[in-house]
Amino acid sequence: MIRKFYCRKFTVLFLFLFSVFFVNAQTFRVHKNFVHNIDLTKESGKIELGINDSLTVVYPEEQIYLEGFAIDIKIPELAVTWRDSMAWSVFDSVTPEPNQDIIDYTGKAFLFALLPPKHSLSLIVPLKENNSIKESPYATKLETIPKTDSGYLFMRLQQVMKGTPDEFEDLKFEVTVRPILTNLGKLNLELTAPDKVSAVQQCALFIDEKPFDAAQKDFYLESGVHTLSLVSEFYRSELRTFQIDKARTTKLALNLRSIEPSLIINAPVSSTVYFDGQLLEGEIKEFTITEGEHFVKFTLGNYDVEKKFTAVKGQSYNVSLIIEAEVTEEK
Repeated sequence: MIRKFYCRKFTVLFLFLFSVFFVNAQTFRVHKNFVHNIDLTKESGKIELGINDSLTVVYPEEQIYLEGFAIDIKIPELAVTWRDSMAWSVFDSVTPEPNQDIIDYTGKAFLFALLPPKHSLSLIVPLKENNSIKESPYATKLETIPKTDSGYLFMRLQQVMKGTPDEFEDLKFEVTVRPILTNLGKLNLELTAPDKVSAVQQCALFIDEKPFDAAQKDFYLESGVHTLSLVSEFYRSELRTFQIDKARTTKLALNLRSIEPSLIINAPVSSTVYFDGQLLEGEIKEFTITEGEHFVKFTLGNYDVEKKFTAVKGQSYNVSLIIEAEVTEEK
């Protein structure tokens, strides 16, 4: 008889709390508010909440990488034994804006539930309507997606049953926040003209054979290997392969090359080199040449070698002096 009365009394209390949380904004006080800033590269450290503490999960500035997050709560044995003694609620905004020095808040919870009679609770909080987060028998995925305008989610723990042991005051709930990332990363593309100074002239860019606007500086792509190709009447064609990682920025710098033909000459240090009859002195580096016929002459001691070639736009040429030694065997 006493048990039935207790259950009926608790049901009335729960329904009352339910109506308060979902119909009206409430003003409440927490013992302490913990603030956790989501780091997309790792889980949070362990946060210990008491029976009347709150946790503010602050979203990163670039929310495009964040599909949602998980809040994992370890429930102590005493709270499991005294089932229906604790509840959790979540708010997508409260006033004033939460920080660790404020304990009085006003807000309307969009979710309210009792802690389950087991040793853990994992809450999955999706932040996007069309998310790919899968249901799990080991986690509770929130059906209501919180508003993200405030930049945070506010979660409150509270005791909802009287008559619990004095040890309840010292209970600690170990909490971990795990970011759930979208399958996106950013490409930061930088194009530099051949002279390093002039503005880059018109060119057509393709990622994975699909055109994109070169005026944009940042592009969001799915993680994995991609190809970039560049075609232009002013520069040589380029083809690059690059890797995109989740929630990271990949920087890709292209030093565009002039469409004018270029020449590289390789020769022993002791040789003398002439290009189109003009002596080349000092260290010989790659240099641009005109279209048409050219010749390179090498002089090494009394040994002269001359090589002719025809240069066309968009091509690079490499002329090398190769000295070979031949070994023959006579019987």
